[in-house]
Amino acid sequence: MAENTCIMAEMRELVPPIMNEKTTKLMIRAGDPLVVACVAYANPKPTYRWHTKRSSNEESMQHMLATGRAKTKDGTLIISAVIKADNGAFFCTVTNSEGTETFKVDLSVTSALSASIQPAVQTVSLGHTADLVCSVSGFPTQNIIWMKDGGTLRTGSRVRLLSNEHIHISSIVKEDKGMYQCILKNDFESTQSSAELRLGEVAPQLLYKFIEQTMQPGPSVSLKCSASGNPTPKNCVVCGWVSFA
Repeated sequence: MAENTCIMAEMRELVPPIMNEKTTKLMIRAGDPLVVACVAYANPKPTYRWHTKRSSNEESMQHMLATGRAKTKDGTLIISAVIKADNGAFFCTVTNSEGTETFKVDLSVTSALSASIQPAVQTVSLGHTADLVCSVSGFPTQNIIWMKDGGTLRTGSRVRLLSNEHIHISSIVKEDKGMYQCILKNDFESTQSSAELRLGEVAPQLLYKFIEQTMQPGPSVSLKCSASGNPTPKNCVVCGWVSFA
């Protein structure tokens, strides 16, 4: 009896690195860990190299790996705690004898926004000046908007923006009192802070007072007296003489 033996050998085709996706965008909070897998089909087995194109050596992948803040394992990039400087592009280059392919990760690093106006409450006399400074933190910061009593703050020769965070008010008038809001926002979130501007007390000053008059007995007499001050005077004391002919 003859015995035939069939031997099958696996034939493997040489294939350059192939990726299902070549770019992705990620958003992450500063301080959080980051894990990104770089996946490619290739034969023979490829090598993986993560790198950046940063101008600063401290932001380079070599520095991150050397300090232990980042590590790679089988094509996966692991960063223990993301920092603001990590914002930007990371590249994974996959190479074998048949070719090369690159995977790009656009990383957006954010931090919670916060705002605080100083001073929170201030009392200023009429005619004097006042400053409001909005201290902000967090990133990215795109817009700082100032409002007053819930409406858009009107700026001009007296109310000026010395910077996005700094308001200077000169020659304070009654209309300047109220609540000021600093609104901080970006594409992901917004926050705000408020401060109150109060007017200081101003001694009453007579704006109009009647003059001495000579009247005939019988007719009624009307005397006008007006005054300004803060708070607004409630009573006007009559000072003057009325003579009867």
